[in-house]
Amino acid sequence: WQLAKRYYIGTEILYLLCHSIGFLITRLIIPQYSPLFIILYSSFILSYLLSLKFLSLVLINIGAIFILEYFIHHFGSTRWSRILHYIIFACSIAIAHRLEFVADNREQDFLIHVSFSWLNAKLLSCSIDLYDGKHYDDQKKSWRFTFIRLAYLLYFPPFFFGPIYNFDDFHKSIENLNTNSNEKLISTFIKIVQLFRYILWALILEIILHFIYSSSFQYYTYIVDTFDSWSLCGLGYSLMVLFFLKYFVIYGISRQLAIIDGLDNVIAEPPECIGHIHQTSYLWQKFDRGLYLFLLKFDNISSSSFPSDQPLNGSPTSGVLRRMFSAIVCFTMIAFWHGLHDSIIVWVTMNILLTYCDRIVAFVFKSNDAYRMKALIGSPLLALAYISNIFFLSNYEIGWMFISKILQGFPLPLMAILFIFFCIFYVCDQINCKLAK
Repeated sequence: WQLAKRYYIGTEILYLLCHSIGFLITRLIIPQYSPLFIILYSSFILSYLLSLKFLSLVLINIGAIFILEYFIHHFGSTRWSRILHYIIFACSIAIAHRLEFVADNREQDFLIHVSFSWLNAKLLSCSIDLYDGKHYDDQKKSWRFTFIRLAYLLYFPPFFFGPIYNFDDFHKSIENLNTNSNEKLISTFIKIVQLFRYILWALILEIILHFIYSSSFQYYTYIVDTFDSWSLCGLGYSLMVLFFLKYFVIYGISRQLAIIDGLDNVIAEPPECIGHIHQTSYLWQKFDRGLYLFLLKFDNISSSSFPSDQPLNGSPTSGVLRRMFSAIVCFTMIAFWHGLHDSIIVWVTMNILLTYCDRIVAFVFKSNDAYRMKALIGSPLLALAYISNIFFLSNYEIGWMFISKILQGFPLPLMAILFIFFCIFYVCDQINCKLAK
């Protein structure tokens, strides 16, 4: 956050404002060159903020994928090309963790690592959209289509901190930009007010972090070890609230800047409040919508790559195996993305198991009227979901402190915690069912 805030409430916000102003002028005067403006501006900023070496690496990475697609289109099979792209993406994520030679300092190293990961995720997403979208066949050979692809990959507002977004949505929006200079003043004013709303939350987050620095406790585990059970729960809750608020600000500002640019339906909405997220599966769907839609592409890749000549093919068991295989592939990708540390492996493993437990609960209690029974069974799953996120947001040692002090603390504090989670699950389940209607 200390690095991201410089781009949202610090001096580097000027780069975002210059992009919005330049894009607006280009959109109104020469809209057909809007993709070219994105490419040139982002290239200049990357070379200025980071280095020419990193910009060269980015362009080489993009060029290699484009050449690969050309050979696959003429000589390869679409089915196996998906698997090949998946392998290349996994290798690229591994390389992203080893790019210290491109950076001059630690801050640059972080920006390069994160942005290179986002770039390759967008490359994979774009390639899959092109394989699935037969309507692109007539456009692939045109220079404008190539410029739009490059603009999608290099679009500056979400380039460093995300989120990921689909090429289909970007292509439709860039081809249908509003070039009317007489756009309603009230509409423009509302967009700017929404942007300042997220900036206000960024300021609030900065004030909170001045007094509550819960993420720093991962470096002082001996202090956390002295906490009683309720202090430990307070630490865990603050970690999750501040994590939500951070990505609400980052994704919200990126989305709002895209809306101001006229790309209204490109970037997904920011995370929903964790106050009414009561299941692991619901968390993955609603916290990072862009990532969820991206994972659906992985789900399709892994399902299609599951051998179709198996004896169980077509049976219910085969469907279950396909879904299990897809989930393992998706979560393995997430583990690679964040780095294969002990805490990440525990977090990913728990999420796989909890996601399938959620599906079992949903299958057994198909009726929306069994709120109390679902809450009774779901409360221990929700407690485990919270603890799994502690592994992710802190470290391995603090995660095991929660297990030893909370889950093994019978009857107190375990029973009290389960009762609290029962109430949370019951209320959230009712609210979400009513919202779904």
